[in-house]
Amino acid sequence: MNIRVFGLILTVASLVSNLAIAEEKEQFGIKIAEMISLSVNEGQELAYRFNFERTYVIAMNTKIPNSETLKSDLLAKLAKTRRFQDEVLFHPFTPTDLPETIEIAIGSRVPVAAAQCVLLEFGDLPNFKPVLTVMRDNDSFGNTQRIYIGGLRPQGQTPISRKKLKLLLTPNLSQREFLTIIESDQ
Repeated sequence: MNIRVFGLILTVASLVSNLAIAEEKEQFGIKIAEMISLSVNEGQELAYRFNFERTYVIAMNTKIPNSETLKSDLLAKLAKTRRFQDEVLFHPFTPTDLPETIEIAIGSRVPVAAAQCVLLEFGDLPNFKPVLTVMRDNDSFGNTQRIYIGGLRPQGQTPISRKKLKLLLTPNLSQREFLTIIESDQ
């Protein structure tokens, strides 16, 4: 009898633990996930789906100064575009070291408006010199559908100019125009 009771207690404890892990977090209607789950989206235009059936991930390094305020302001900006509440997943990550520069890697399939929200939020920081890269390969992580802010692997590129940042924030840029500006030598 005691073994059955003990087994029942373990089962209930396991269920409660799993519910705590699966608990949905969100801010301004944007889902937040501490860990990313990824599934292949066979035969669809976008190759991957993430937690909560989201199609895009914005991952931000929590070691960036004022990261909590930046996160809150960024999520508020994203939430103003209703479709991002259904498409974007926010993923905070905490590496051991603070990055020397805040590099922003933008997936080639991320909507321009979402990338512009990120650039607007970080572009206002004093002394911010953004280093931008475009991710054109998924590398089994769905990278073309992600934005990494303060990534773990510096790309070794030089920061973009304020002029180039202003060009990237031009309204109604096509995906091709946006990515071409990032990759150009302007």
